[in-house]
Amino acid sequence: MSVLERFLADTHDRHPGVTSDAMACLPVRMAGASHASTYALLAGAVPGGPAPLAVLDLACGDGALLSLLAARDQPGLTLHGLDFSAGELAAAARRLGGRARLVRSRAQRLPYAEASFDLVLSHMALMLMEDVDQVLAELRRVLRPGGVVAALVAAPAPASAVQQVFIDTLRSSEAGASWPGLRFPGRAWRDEDGIRRLWGGFADLCIDEVVAELPCDPETAWAWYGGVYELLMMSPPERARFERRFRAAVASLAADGRAAALPLHFRRVTARRA
Repeated sequence: MSVLERFLADTHDRHPGVTSDAMACLPVRMAGASHASTYALLAGAVPGGPAPLAVLDLACGDGALLSLLAARDQPGLTLHGLDFSAGELAAAARRLGGRARLVRSRAQRLPYAEASFDLVLSHMALMLMEDVDQVLAELRRVLRPGGVVAALVAAPAPASAVQQVFIDTLRSSEAGASWPGLRFPGRAWRDEDGIRRLWGGFADLCIDEVVAELPCDPETAWAWYGGVYELLMMSPPERARFERRFRAAVASLAADGRAAALPLHFRRVTARRA
């Protein structure tokens, strides 16, 4: 495993559900329509009906997305989840109770036969993966002809007073780097041109902007930022000190009327195997 993979596996083993804790109740909007969460948005890519349908959740985490699909009790719907964090998969197994087939593996070498799935979903994971060209080649391989990928990825956050408070508090933190050599590979996902280059082997690529807005108060801001990787690298005392300073700064913003909301941006990427 690379430094990045070891960091992600270790972090998610120690903090299973950290992503769904922040996002499972985050209402979002896309193309004028409202969705209860980013998970509900992706679940909407899976059609209803009795026809046989095999769905893979790539980097399924604690099973938040799979649980929405399993709750349909949809005849013919077969659910699969893959992740390389044992901690996340254990949480998914508890949540799903056998309603999905869970596998521990890397996305760069999927343990499935060619043309195994009608749909592949992925929530906030592809932009964290190294060798993403290989990952996308694997998705093409395991999709049936005409099969669809629907993925939610991060997008650059618009400037906001709350975001600047987080950046300033992080810069002034005395926490040391606990993962030397750690680099996140998301640069290619920052603009639509980069995304289009990555997905050149697929047909019918569509990139949709997904937006959310959180109120500016210490509790809500901490619920969002408290699970970011930079803070999960800190020791508990360091993280507690950061939280106190961050909450106080956000409270000051709110009291002075300098920030009304925290805007968040994502992208939904969909494409089809030709």
